[in-house]
Amino acid sequence: MREKLNGILYPVPRRGLLLGALPLLLAIEGAMKLESDPFVVRAAGDETAHEVTAFLMAMPLYGKLEDYLPVAFGAIVMDLDHIPMEMGIKPLRPKISCRPYTHNVLCAALVSVATWLLTRDHRAAAGVAAGIATHYFRDLATGGAPLLWPASTRCFRMPRWIYLGTLYACLVRKMYALRAGESS
Repeated sequence: MREKLNGILYPVPRRGLLLGALPLLLAIEGAMKLESDPFVVRAAGDETAHEVTAFLMAMPLYGKLEDYLPVAFGAIVMDLDHIPMEMGIKPLRPKISCRPYTHNVLCAALVSVATWLLTRDHRAAAGVAAGIATHYFRDLATGGAPLLWPASTRCFRMPRWIYLGTLYACLVRKMYALRAGESS
């Protein structure tokens, strides 16, 4: 069953997915810089970029794709707050910070604990937490996040080269592992 699931979820070889991931991410990042993009295009690009980031960073830890699915969920769940904000409900957007209040360590912990309570699966909860961590990692390089809210509204940031360099290192590690015949 697992082999069949991996065959469906991996229609192209893993090397092809890995080699295409970083150029795809760079193309998305470049396209998102265009201010004329409608919200739907920006949102789709942003969520795809979060998924690619999670894929590059977490797949070395999760050898099988089905084990990675909670990570994929965690990589985008923190952006659900964008939906009410786009509908005009703005209480989540801080006036003195860079991203909605939900982009903080407390919310990440709450979502991870809720995952465990709902599934009683510690691996799923850890996967969701890993996905959220990759989400925040990208956000730190693309505008920052109020990680310590409610204790602080400070917007934490990180240089973009650290983000891209880390993704490149993850890609190289995974390619080396595939070449050596490892599954992770």
